[in-house]
Amino acid sequence: MSNLIVLGAQWGDEGKGKIVDLLSEKFHAVARYQGGHNAGHTVFLGQQKFILKLIPSGVLRPGVQAVIGNGVVIDPAALIEEISALEALGVEVKSQLRISNRAHVIFPFHRMLEKISEGRPDRKAIGTTSRGIGPCYEDKIARRGVRIADLVDVDFAQLYRSLAEDKQLIAKAFKIKEKVDFEEILARYQSFAEQIRPMVCDTAHLLNGMIRDGKSILFEGAQGALLGLR
Repeated sequence: MSNLIVLGAQWGDEGKGKIVDLLSEKFHAVARYQGGHNAGHTVFLGQQKFILKLIPSGVLRPGVQAVIGNGVVIDPAALIEEISALEALGVEVKSQLRISNRAHVIFPFHRMLEKISEGRPDRKAIGTTSRGIGPCYEDKIARRGVRIADLVDVDFAQLYRSLAEDKQLIAKAFKIKEKVDFEEILARYQSFAEQIRPMVCDTAHLLNGMIRDGKSILFEGAQGALLGLR
């Protein structure tokens, strides 16, 4: 069976979502492997309109496994909001969606840091969406980020407080007066963890198992080209 990778050839908005939706019913799984909730895919099935930001559009096809891979950075609040919106339209999200335990977590202080970077008077803003995606990837590369596996772990609070302390020092150094209630964020994210826990798994193991079983997977990414892999 063939696997297919769909990437954009520009900087976004090339119509990847429409291509993925067009092809998704021909595959056993649709997996998104990087990016965040800074862009959206609008998909119509008949007269019904669906807006997707984090969840692959394969979730709209009964029997197709939707996978959020380990290269994606996830804002749990945005993810849960998207799940609720799709469920209100009759989509069985929780039975079809799987989330990588190795994907990294976006926190509100990531958005704060992005505003610091974009708003500095001595640099030209690059025009980010201020969703905290860049700073989250920075934490990932620096090996200090929080993964979904950490979020659903019993020791999450300790790891979170260590990261939050670093962000407080940075905010103080840049004289940022925006008030951030780190303990309130902790409580909220612990609630998010309980909601997404049943969908979390080792998606690399899941997808490799599907490939070994001869099932086809459609991979969705961002910049690049449209490639078919066999």
